[in-house]
Amino acid sequence: MLTLRRKTMLWTSILLVVSLAVVYELSRRTFLEEMTLLGQEFAERRAVVAANIVRNSLAEVRRLSYDWAVWDATCEFVEGRRPGYAAENLTPLSLQGIHVDLIVISDASGRPIITRVLEGSGNEARPAPPKLLSLLRHLPPNGSTAADMAGTAGLFEYAGEIYLMATHPILPSDEQGEPRGTLVMARRFDQDEQRRLEEVVQSEFKLRHIEDPAVGAEISKMLAASRDPMPVASRVLDTQTRAGYALLHDVFGDPKFVVEVAWQRVFYAQGRRILYYFLLAFVAVGLVLIASVLLLLRRLVLNPFTRLSHQVAKLGERGDLFRRVDMDAGEEMNNLAKAINRMLDDLQRAQEALRRSDQQFRAIVDHQVELICRFGVDGRLSFVNRAFSEFFGRPEAELAGQGVMALTAAEDQALIQRELISLSPQRTVGTVESRIHLPSGETRWVHWTIRAFLNDTGTELSGFQAVGHDITERRSVEQALRRRVAMEEMISGISTDFLNLPNARLEEGIVSALRRVGQFTGADRCYIRLLSEDRSRIQLAFEWYGDGLQRLPYDVRALPASAFPWLSERLLRLEILRINRLDDLPPEAAREMELWRQVGAKSLLVAPLVLDNRMAGFIGLTADREPRAWTDEDGDLMKLVGDVFVGFLARKRAENALH
Repeated sequence: MLTLRRKTMLWTSILLVVSLAVVYELSRRTFLEEMTLLGQEFAERRAVVAANIVRNSLAEVRRLSYDWAVWDATCEFVEGRRPGYAAENLTPLSLQGIHVDLIVISDASGRPIITRVLEGSGNEARPAPPKLLSLLRHLPPNGSTAADMAGTAGLFEYAGEIYLMATHPILPSDEQGEPRGTLVMARRFDQDEQRRLEEVVQSEFKLRHIEDPAVGAEISKMLAASRDPMPVASRVLDTQTRAGYALLHDVFGDPKFVVEVAWQRVFYAQGRRILYYFLLAFVAVGLVLIASVLLLLRRLVLNPFTRLSHQVAKLGERGDLFRRVDMDAGEEMNNLAKAINRMLDDLQRAQEALRRSDQQFRAIVDHQVELICRFGVDGRLSFVNRAFSEFFGRPEAELAGQGVMALTAAEDQALIQRELISLSPQRTVGTVESRIHLPSGETRWVHWTIRAFLNDTGTELSGFQAVGHDITERRSVEQALRRRVAMEEMISGISTDFLNLPNARLEEGIVSALRRVGQFTGADRCYIRLLSEDRSRIQLAFEWYGDGLQRLPYDVRALPASAFPWLSERLLRLEILRINRLDDLPPEAAREMELWRQVGAKSLLVAPLVLDNRMAGFIGLTADREPRAWTDEDGDLMKLVGDVFVGFLARKRAENALH
């Protein structure tokens, strides 16, 4: 068993752990998330810077393509007036000087005139492969619009390499007239170019295709779907690195490439270190606090409490209720010692009272049968036994001082009062049966044997003792037998009446029988519905209804048999249906529920009428004023009445057939 010190240590430790978890979670959701957002914003800014650097490189290639495209020498070469142009200007050395790896000059029809591609270290220039030229034919045409005359610039991917490419229409230096052709210039985005850009960005830099798996499908979709003029995104690569992404367009104007800039998660790592230091400080403060609490608890509570416990234990061992505890250890412990001393005083008085009440208790036990209570001439209880307390569902202490009449049903209080008044010194014992309404709502019948006690002189009553026996089951059996006899007498009377009933009084006799059944069961309406000869309709044949009610409307007297699909299915199985509340009906009985609500029925009891092994209709009871719970006996009665009616109906049909 845990001591108070260990319990305190356990609970304070649990509190510290829970507090630590809460503080950590709140810090993680606020401080670390802020650090994460800061790192995300920084990575995206780096990606924007890298994208702008790539765009600046594209602008540089575009300026070169413009300078060469509006050069008179290039225009004369395309027109065939300068055959030495290529030898003079398109050498590997000259292309290296302007940092261009690909140049294509085409005439106005798009036919390449000359192509040069630097290979290897750039010392050799070769013609562009046919496959590359076929791809370049799909570049936007250079027409007469302002956009076409300005040329295009963007990224271009071929054979696993990415180029910074620009195109421009070839024009004279005065830029007048129709384009003579098209100039395409491109610079490889090679390792040297990547290292140059990484030095500017000061981060790991990569140029990837937007569908590259290294980019990630989620980032690709986010960038492609963004309506921002400069879409950016970022994601965590690992615990130490976050990557920022910016969208770039290819030479065709499509969003096909992204700039990836990797950045160390400095802010997040610093935030985690700060959080860990804070948590360590929190734990240290918590441990110091626990140690302080335990020290104060031991000094101010545990030690004095231990001494007090030893004194109480000695009193218990000796059984001496005349001794008292002594404590001088602070106001709280002194108050506790005083409370213990008051308790000892109460125990001492209770011991004396117990001895005096022992004789009364033994007298009660000697006369105990079942429920036992004692009450004075004022009707207030002074003692109840356990059976009495359990019967009423209330503790003995609560019943003490309660008026005995308040425990009896109001309708039987006058009966008990008369019995108590009839008791006297000459007649000290009486019996009575009364109802008890229990807190649970149940009503029980009790047979009481009441004995009057006399004063010392024997001339006056000083109190009463009542012994009760629960006779609810016996009363229920007697009531059920009486009701059964009455039901059988009623059935016998109905059968006798039907035997002597002439055809002229057929309806009157049947309605009279329905009235007797309805009044016997306490129903508001009793009726019989019969199937037509073709079994397509079901007709209200006979009906009885109580006072204050009206006949059923004509529109529900004759209904198609299909109006009762759920009911018909069960009646065909010869089931007796007891419906205490319409809300208890299943969803498939929606049509029956609507009809019964229409006629005002709140509860129903329906039994099938079987003639020649076929259902001929049904007999029913309804409660229209208030819902009621039908009993098995009600169902048996309806079946018996239905059998009597079917027998009478079969006899009448046989008589009609003979005549």
